[in-house]
Amino acid sequence: MLSTWRRRAKERRELANLDARTARDLGISPTEIQFEVNKPFWRV
Repeated sequence: MLSTWRRRAKERRELANLDARTARDLGISPTEIQFEVNKPFWRV
């Protein structure tokens, strides 16, 4: 479980650092990024 939490935290940090162009290329809106980044690491 700890490794899952660490992975999620890392993925959310990376998501928070995406530039706008990359996010658009991935089909992710700024609102979706903020929603995901603001979740605690233990929430899916």
